[in-house]
Amino acid sequence: MKEAPEDLNDGLSRKERERSRHRQDILAAGEKIFAQKGYFNATIEEIAREAEFSVGTIYNFFSNKETLYQEIIRSIIETCYEDFQREIVPEPDPVLAVRLLNRLRIRQFERHQGLIHVVLENMPSGRFNPELMLSPEYQQYYESYFENLCAICARGRDQGIFSNEEPLLLALTLEGLLNTFAAYWLKKRAGGAITPEHIAILDRVTLRALGCEVRHP
Repeated sequence: MKEAPEDLNDGLSRKERERSRHRQDILAAGEKIFAQKGYFNATIEEIAREAEFSVGTIYNFFSNKETLYQEIIRSIIETCYEDFQREIVPEPDPVLAVRLLNRLRIRQFERHQGLIHVVLENMPSGRFNPELMLSPEYQQYYESYFENLCAICARGRDQGIFSNEEPLLLALTLEGLLNTFAAYWLKKRAGGAITPEHIAILDRVTLRALGCEVRHP
């Protein structure tokens, strides 16, 4: 999983720390340029200028544009997975866990909306699906995320808070609502920034879909 910069530096030599910083700078510049230009119009030269490195330096880290693009997506997914493990999984209250998940997903969408919009445009179905964003060797992150989501739904069902459906069906319902919300917002962008009112509506919709009578915070 992606670690904080100070964690990455632990136990590394000065040269290794410098290389790690350069790599993170390239990933950040790549995300920005891909978000601005789209995958096909972005060039390694533009990414190099944004990162303030030579083109040769970029190729010292990544063999081609496709490799850099996939690494940026992998890095984002790993960071999102780490956020989920830290902020959502330890929460014992299933209702609060869903509320926190709604806010986490919105925060992640906002942080990476430019690149997610590019990925969404390149998906044949035009639907946002995190599982399709990564090659098979990295889908373990999404599978682990979904297993934990099922566990949250099972806890809510067993406590009599959510409807008495299979946790898998409840998790699919919740994930479908979140992905549909993301796809519409990212593709249409008609409503501008997400407001607290939007989040409250998302809370009501997702919890009611899970069979929960909404409790006000």
